[in-house]
Amino acid sequence: MNISFEIPQDIEQQLRTEEADLNRDAKEVYLMEQYRQAKLSHRQLQDALGLNFHETEEILKRRGLGQDMDADTLGAGCERLRKARPQ
Repeated sequence: MNISFEIPQDIEQQLRTEEADLNRDAKEVYLMEQYRQAKLSHRQLQDALGLNFHETEEILKRRGLGQDMDADTLGAGCERLRKARPQ
């Protein structure tokens, strides 16, 4: 699928001078938004981006969509698992 859109020429020139791959960036942002809205699975996202699991996680983290947990959340989860474990 090809998606295209117009942006003002001055903005395009500004963005292009930063040597970014604008097509790749736009694709990444669009697909990540679909993932954020639960329209794509993690596997579909990594396949569409042509990345492996860990590369996809790095990009998600960079864009603020990673699965990071703070220490308190992790500790609470570990405690629930300990309590649920049969003796």
